[in-house]
Amino acid sequence: MTQEPPEIESETNIHRANESDSPQEAAAAMLDVHVPREALYTWKGFFIHIATIVIGLLIAIGLEQTVEFFHHRHQVAETREALRIEQVINVNRFAYTTEDFYRYLPKLETNLAIFQYLRLHPGASPEQWPGRLSWYSNSIDYSDSAWAAAQGDGVLQYMPQWEVRRIAELYRRLKECEDAKNEARSAKYQAMRFAISNPEPSQLPAAMIEREIDLISEALQRLALAANKQRNLARAFPEFKPAATGEDIQRALNMHWNDDDVAAVDAQERRLRQFEESQRPSSVESLPGQATNRDSAR
Repeated sequence: MTQEPPEIESETNIHRANESDSPQEAAAAMLDVHVPREALYTWKGFFIHIATIVIGLLIAIGLEQTVEFFHHRHQVAETREALRIEQVINVNRFAYTTEDFYRYLPKLETNLAIFQYLRLHPGASPEQWPGRLSWYSNSIDYSDSAWAAAQGDGVLQYMPQWEVRRIAELYRRLKECEDAKNEARSAKYQAMRFAISNPEPSQLPAAMIEREIDLISEALQRLALAANKQRNLARAFPEFKPAATGEDIQRALNMHWNDDDVAAVDAQERRLRQFEESQRPSSVESLPGQATNRDSAR
């Protein structure tokens, strides 16, 4: 009797058997899971992981600082250019202010002479006066918008401190000049006030004429002091020119400095600057004329 071969389960039956398995059993049959030869995290892997994070952070910080560096450098360049343009504008305004000083000074001196004439010749007609009254003058303000913007933006902290101090000194002196000029303008308006009640100077009583002489004298003094502030600025920052001469300022004040006094002040100023220079580190540039504010001298 011939032996029959063993029955072979058909592929169909295998699939049917698989269909009867639970989802968990089917998933287990599909995955071939191997136990790792070493633990997922070892000390070596931990330190490599930490080092990777640190290096990534350092790279990110370095890139950020590089971007900030170039950004701040761009800000400083923009600020310097804005300050340079503003200085060019202020130098031009400085020159016009000096020009107006020379134009207006003789007019104010003539006004004084007219009232002095009226004091000696009460009721004299305008045809007899030593000139005609003129109060019109120009008043030019200095620009500081670029400096104010630089202070507000915080960009000054990225500039060398000696440079910041030099710029601050310039604007301090410009502010002094502007304040002195405003005081001179205010004194001029005080001298003009008589015209509100009586526009005809020849009809003013003697007391008002004396008062007017005093007010015009003060206006002249304020004008000369404003010119002297300009001259001190020009001595500290030579790019600001021209300035009124010491002789013309003295003439406006009707006074003259003694040559010995001028020499003594010059020597004192030299000693003062030599001492201050000796106290600064060699790497720090000195500020021009920051400690001096002299009367006009020859």
